[in-house]
Amino acid sequence: AVARTLGTRASGEAETQRLVREGRLVALGDSTQYWVLRDMDHSDPYVTPDARAMLVELGRRFHARLDSLGLPRYRMKVTSAIRTDASQADLRRTNSYASRTVSAHEFGTTVDVSHERFAVPAPGEDALLRDEEADSLEEVGKENARALQAELGRTIREMRAQGALRVMMENQQPVYHMT
Repeated sequence: AVARTLGTRASGEAETQRLVREGRLVALGDSTQYWVLRDMDHSDPYVTPDARAMLVELGRRFHARLDSLGLPRYRMKVTSAIRTDASQADLRRTNSYASRTVSAHEFGTTVDVSHERFAVPAPGEDALLRDEEADSLEEVGKENARALQAELGRTIREMRAQGALRVMMENQQPVYHMT
């Protein structure tokens, strides 16, 4: 109900693109300082401006927590964003846990963020991350996965208490489902 009230529904790809042109949906961007997109086979990388702002604030707060612990600024992995009726129906064919009714993802207000895997920090503004550095950071991320998961959870809990987002853990999926 919250997603329906705050969002906008796209019936298909043409409608999604129209909503983007009107500014009612905005692109997430493949890779930012706070997140990377991953495995978006059943959704498109667009959300409402407020949903994007929520994700930026979540990333900012998550990084502040990592800074306080002396950990590198790992990024969240966003696995799902807006879905059309057709992409939701397609997802139902392969995921028995997908909503049988209307999904909050159909309104552009909801994203799924992995709570098991994190992306390596973004390279500095004037430097590219070398392959061996990325591999090393990937290993450090795996070693610190529980700490990263805990800090992301604390950040989400804080924002939830402030009324900045609604969240639930997906059934049988390692993601937070956030509106």
